[in-house]
Amino acid sequence: MGTLALIISFGAWLRWPHLQRGVVGDEQALLKYHGIDRILHDGSNALHPPFFRMSFRMFLEPMEGLEAGRLFSLVAALALIGMMAVVGRRLTGNRLAGLVTSLWCATLPIAIIFSTLFRPYSFWMLLVAGHIWAVIRWVRAGTKAQHRMPVIWTALLLPQVHYQSATWLAVFGLILVATKLIPWRRLWVYAPAALLFLPYTWFIFGPQYAQKFRKTGDLFSTWNYLLGMGLYDGYRPDFPSPFTALCVVVLVVTACHWRKLSVSTRVCLLGGVAMFGAVTFSISQHALTSSSRLLCAVFWLPLLVNFPSLLTQWYPTKKVGAGLVAAGMAFFIYRVNADRYEHDVLLSTPYDRLQQFTDNWKDLVPENHTVLFISGNNLRVARLVLTNTMDSKTPEEGCGTDRFCFVHEDRVWGKVSPDSIPSENLRPNVIVWTRYIQAPALPEHCSVIQSGISVAGIAHCRATGPQEENAHPVPSPSG
Repeated sequence: MGTLALIISFGAWLRWPHLQRGVVGDEQALLKYHGIDRILHDGSNALHPPFFRMSFRMFLEPMEGLEAGRLFSLVAALALIGMMAVVGRRLTGNRLAGLVTSLWCATLPIAIIFSTLFRPYSFWMLLVAGHIWAVIRWVRAGTKAQHRMPVIWTALLLPQVHYQSATWLAVFGLILVATKLIPWRRLWVYAPAALLFLPYTWFIFGPQYAQKFRKTGDLFSTWNYLLGMGLYDGYRPDFPSPFTALCVVVLVVTACHWRKLSVSTRVCLLGGVAMFGAVTFSISQHALTSSSRLLCAVFWLPLLVNFPSLLTQWYPTKKVGAGLVAAGMAFFIYRVNADRYEHDVLLSTPYDRLQQFTDNWKDLVPENHTVLFISGNNLRVARLVLTNTMDSKTPEEGCGTDRFCFVHEDRVWGKVSPDSIPSENLRPNVIVWTRYIQAPALPEHCSVIQSGISVAGIAHCRATGPQEENAHPVPSPSG
């Protein structure tokens, strides 16, 4: 217990500094709240269950809600580290395997990233791990009634956090029946979750929400995300990446020894297969993109860590070979994990560069200059950070018809497309970009004053015509 406490403390130490990192555009989207009377009519319900995301805004201002949501994600992530020790040990009864699984979860780069964001994934994965643990106990006990309630309650909560849970639970339940781990009559334990989720289908498939926010995913990229857990060299490798190939080999070999697997290992393997199938099925409706890297980690981490122990159980006379496999896997996993930690966790992100600008904008934006962002997401995040407000329903004075534009300390803040930067200005502008290190194509009257990997790119554009008092260029719509 003391070792596990140290691992959880180590995980907290790794995560704590990232609570203060730049606000991500998806976090800003989760903060939309128009009052309790509109909680069931918000367009964002098409992608996110309303009660979870709005619970952080009912009684808090936007930035306070974001901070509370980030702390909630951190607590859920630390609880997940502890839960992974339980699941990892349950597979083979090896206490060391449970601790190693917990340690890997504590240091997994994608888990660190999402554990300090106001997004549902940390809590969602905690509930998924809790449901797997509950199903393992339930099946091991012969599906008796005294172990049934944790299965029902975790299943009830899952779709309230993320809609993808409904698809996963459906596939998971059917696979449990198909593999005869539970009789089909026991599927009723998922009936309460299905009934509670039924009203949400209107949000997802109703005519006023259908296709409004959705972007379809790429099949092979999704498979790389699901199987690779973000552990690869480069930005987006071709399928399969080396780590994806390792994961596939381990899963195939494990599945080939199905008759020798414990109930716990079977449930964990089937849970991962169900998540893989559910996300693959859903990419025609919605691309989970980078967050897909975390979804199967709950299943693959304990299976990969326990694989050498499983080999010794299957082949008791081949312990030396199992030891070599364990050493080779440990070296390879450590290398790719450390590489991704450096690139994904330590390096500056576009939102860190945006935060650098919002923290120091008074030194970077001269008086009487209009601020124009290349990215609409950057504009929304800047408004949230600087004014603690969300998008306005009606355009502000000086913003033309753009309701995403705002006025802060006598300066207009808006958006401009990189291919439509004004060639003539009545007033000087400041152009800001964060996603690209190099400056976009700029007119001759613009000059770059700041650019780099850790700072926002900034260009000053001088006025080219007679300046009119209180004249502002009308920013282009950023919706």
